Amino acid sequence: FLSALPSPFFNIMRLGHTSILRGHGKCLTPIFCLHGILCSSRNWVGTASALAKATGRDVYVPDFRNHGTNVMRSRSYPMSYPSLTDDLRSILKREGVSKAVVVGHSMGGKVGMQLALQCPDIVESLLVVDTAPAVYAHITGLMKTIQKICNVEVEGRKSEEEIRRQIEKLFYRDPGFQRALAKNCKQVEEGGQYEWNFDLGGIASSLYNIVCAPFPSKLGEEGAAKEKEKGHVMGDGKEKEENGTFTTLSIRPDEMPQTRYYEQSYAASPSAVKEGEVKTDDVTSGGDGWTYTGPTMFLAGSRSDFISPSTIPRIKQFFPGASIRTLPGGHFVFEDSEKEFLDMVIAFVNGDSK
Repeated sequence: FLSALPSPFFNIMRLGHTSILRGHGKCLTPIFCLHGILCSSRNWVGTASALAKATGRDVYVPDFRNHGTNVMRSRSYPMSYPSLTDDLRSILKREGVSKAVVVGHSMGGKVGMQLALQCPDIVESLLVVDTAPAVYAHITGLMKTIQKICNVEVEGRKSEEEIRRQIEKLFYRDPGFQRALAKNCKQVEEGGQYEWNFDLGGIASSLYNIVCAPFPSKLGEEGAAKEKEKGHVMGDGKEKEENGTFTTLSIRPDEMPQTRYYEQSYAASPSAVKEGEVKTDDVTSGGDGWTYTGPTMFLAGSRSDFISPSTIPRIKQFFPGASIRTLPGGHFVFEDSEKEFLDMVIAFVNGDSK
């Protein structure tokens, strides 16, 4: 799929777990495009190629743990925003990138926010797509989504069209998610069956951390270092086999495990938030006092409630100079309004957004 993208403006390389689309500008700050939960770098390749061409910048498209090229069939990896942010820092260090423009959707947007607040010198500018520095409580809905995905019969299927029809039937209310999900069902080998491009069990086991744990995380540098010692960091492109290096979760996607979370990392429990509610101030956040003052835009989908009046005070608390824009679409606004989304991202990266 990647090698099929034609353009004289960049070369595509696969380094470890990151796709790099080369722009023609040699001294420009690179862009990092960060995917959301249940997505992967596949969802960003089209946008990334257009960004490389339009801006002249190198565009990095990493996969987070349990997603895309970072799915390990024999094990799953715990996910939290401190660990995902450390993964990203590891990739930046490995690639020799000292400063980046960060564009992130949903979970990827929160990783971008966490990085900007923890390490503002690394982030030249930040564009967050349809999420906010707030605590969300839609974990039951996400578990139901994962259950529906498990009901999509991919084994034994030989046609993308068969799988697409199932996805459209199960998620008929959200065309944007249909398109995003369809991009993450891959053929194992030519003429062979299909499989998901993410680890459903590993994702389900960390849903509380990702969806409704306090954000920004109160886990400091010491806690992040402990997570790294436990092997909760990826991004070096290698799977280490030493005893104790990685925590193994014996979870199968069809078992739909109870959500787990790390009590030592966060102050709240799942009962602290009600389903469908956005918490803005009554769950303790360790990020109090953090601010990022670089160029920042929050881009909302008009039919989504992830960025709402109740989240704006939190946005302004941590990102006082942020602008907030809206495009037609739902949570997957980059699928619903592809051209408008791309135009807005290019304008932001080039410093032309108002």
